[in-house]
Amino acid sequence: MKKILKGAVSILLMAALSIPMFSMAAMGAETTEVPVVQVPVTLELTGYKPSTPEELNVVLTAEDKRNPMPEGSTDGVYNLKVAAAGQYTLGPIAFPNLGIYQYTIRQTAGSNAKGQYDSNLYRMIIYVTNAQTGGRETTVVVYKNQDTAKSENIVFTNNYTGGGGSSGGGGGGSSSGGGSTSTVVTQIIDEAPPLSPMDTLTGIMEGEIPLAALPKTGTLWWLVPLLALGGIVMFGAGVYKSRRNRHEEK
Repeated sequence: MKKILKGAVSILLMAALSIPMFSMAAMGAETTEVPVVQVPVTLELTGYKPSTPEELNVVLTAEDKRNPMPEGSTDGVYNLKVAAAGQYTLGPIAFPNLGIYQYTIRQTAGSNAKGQYDSNLYRMIIYVTNAQTGGRETTVVVYKNQDTAKSENIVFTNNYTGGGGSSGGGGGGSSSGGGSTSTVVTQIIDEAPPLSPMDTLTGIMEGEIPLAALPKTGTLWWLVPLLALGGIVMFGAGVYKSRRNRHEEK
């Protein structure tokens, strides 16, 4: 009986000590797909377009240089070349960490004396949170200039005055800005609460993420009854040993 109790205690202790190691290994094996965002930008040309397309830049600037950026960025700034009217894409941008990321999007003015260039500034906020169905999801919210109402699209409209050349939007070209990619273009959605112009959400602000959106980790709640059972067995073994010693002394 004594050997049986000692064996049971040893087995329980070994199982209890090995549980954290197995749990850590399982947690380390879990992988979370990194969400990728591509932001559509539209260029419109009105009036008389130049006979030679004018190359302009759409500039994506991170409010914090630590923010994820498309490939080819320098110091939190990414330049997308645009010329013909059409839809372009800022991205892809991969977001490996949860957080709130803020950017600005603007267009640089051209040098054509007859050109009237769109000077609007768009403020873009990207929320990266845990999805209810597992994995992670992104929410893209855009505000135009100092508006508190969300903007459904990012559009830059340039107008050329005077004669010469053909009139109208012209072109119809498009560019991905980041090479060919199979990633689906992210739609700008209207789900996040509006932010006032005074709000300054910069960089990775994980403290602002709701508790439910923070990474989920497993708990070892089932370890408690196992350890309790081991304690009971050890206590029983001690009582048995004490009684056995007293019996032998008699």
